[in-house]
Amino acid sequence: MALPFVNSVAQSLPGYGSPSCYGAATQTITTTAGPTTITIAATSTTPGTGGTPFNLSGAPAPSRGKYRIRANTVNGSTTTSITVIATDGTTSLLLGTVTAAAGVAIEETREFNTDLGITSIAFAVTLGGSTYTASFDIEVSLT
Repeated sequence: MALPFVNSVAQSLPGYGSPSCYGAATQTITTTAGPTTITIAATSTTPGTGGTPFNLSGAPAPSRGKYRIRANTVNGSTTTSITVIATDGTTSLLLGTVTAAAGVAIEETREFNTDLGITSIAFAVTLGGSTYTASFDIEVSLT
């Protein structure tokens, strides 16, 4: 799957990721019903199409890295709120939140370091406004 990023976080931040711990997902959201969760896990993604898991090689679970979120084709009346949560299957940690006013696209890259052996990272996207539509490209580079 090719995302529209010119350089992925694994390429632009050498030493902070490896091909075995790189995952990505893309999804267009057209609803305001609850948050829509885009999950990049070690061996699966949600949605199941348009995604790449981050640890198909079976390497040890990563504990740090970077995530990148890009919203595009945001409707002029659509507001965006995203909550990013990592889990090891038992404990969940809030890695960050991102919000944007109506019609504003998001481009966010953040670094994190945890004591979890991460099995998945979830991006809970909530849209607001009078028209709900935006596309999201998300990637993680973990070590």
